[in-house]
Amino acid sequence: MQTTTTGEIVIVPRNFKLLDELETSEKGTGGQSDMTLSYGLVDPEDTFLSNWQANIIGPQNTPFDNRFYSILITCTDEYPSSPPLIKFVSKINLPCVNQRDGKIIENKLPATKNWNRQMGIYDVLVGIKQQMSMPANRKLPQPGEAEEFS
Repeated sequence: MQTTTTGEIVIVPRNFKLLDELETSEKGTGGQSDMTLSYGLVDPEDTFLSNWQANIIGPQNTPFDNRFYSILITCTDEYPSSPPLIKFVSKINLPCVNQRDGKIIENKLPATKNWNRQMGIYDVLVGIKQQMSMPANRKLPQPGEAEEFS
């Protein structure tokens, strides 16, 4: 959704938004300067731009420091009106992650709980990284580095 100079509200179609996000992720533009976050399509031939993969390198001076976390992202037909579905492949212990299957619990992650159409995949990844840096979450015991959700 964008506002024109005349005050009209224009809703950007799903594929246009996702194409913009893909270009931004590939070129590292649009103010997305955090080099510890990366994302892109699982299959470059995915014409619906639905299935994405992401990686987060854990924040320094935390239990997540220098750990590499793999994430799968699904942008449903409702995206960007609804947030993407996020599932950790790498095991991680955070209150916003279901410990049985690695899926993000939407109402426990501010980036998904407070979702709006202007947000994107990068915003969710930043939100996850912020959760890793929170003092309360720094005290949580973490699984071994090579462990994965099934």
